[in-house]
Amino acid sequence: MKRTVKEKVNYNKGRKTEFSGGYTLGVMLYNDYPKQNGEGKKTINSIVGDSKELAKAGDQWSKGVMCGMRDAANERKAKRKRKG
Repeated sequence: MKRTVKEKVNYNKGRKTEFSGGYTLGVMLYNDYPKQNGEGKKTINSIVGDSKELAKAGDQWSKGVMCGMRDAANERKAKRKRKG
């Protein structure tokens, strides 16, 4: 059974690990991005860029951020595809 991003966020909120904290933030950043002005978008892009580099180096919090953003994006794309 495939889990929704909301279910994954609720699960990770209860875990209290570095990865789970990053995951929750990644989903939040992804969902808030369209609502931001130019400065806010610049800040989010900076966080994502830094997280990408740190995740490659093995940082668990950064891996969580990137996974949260990936899952949120994939869910949005799947919903759009179903509506077709």
